[in-house]
Amino acid sequence: MLRIFATKPSCKNEFQIMTQKDFLAPALLLTAFFILQAMGLVGERGLTILVILAIIVTLLLRYRHGELLLLTIGILAGGVIEIGLRFVGFQQVWNNASLFGVPYWLPLIWGFGFVVITRLGIYITSARYQTSLD
Repeated sequence: MLRIFATKPSCKNEFQIMTQKDFLAPALLLTAFFILQAMGLVGERGLTILVILAIIVTLLLRYRHGELLLLTIGILAGGVIEIGLRFVGFQQVWNNASLFGVPYWLPLIWGFGFVVITRLGIYITSARYQTSLD
């Protein structure tokens, strides 16, 4: 049932073929997003477009089996946590937020973060695996 979200892996052990560029480009995009958001140089629509473009670029550069599902789970989890906790505790207040009191980009950046952190973890474990073979 979940196969509709992803194609089959191209080899049996994808951990062996993870490269630094598979997580470095998305990590740089994520860092650039947070810098722009913190400096307040771009509005909510601009940040939302930036996150969508970062997700598209990341998945086009290298799509790994199951990442679309991981992205979807991250977006849903981020939406539930940010919107749900906003109504419970009002811990954080966003000015001009459009999606039930949170910016549109916030759940999207959660999903993107899920993908980037997973790629980093796979890279670290694959680097250790490659080192142990040498």
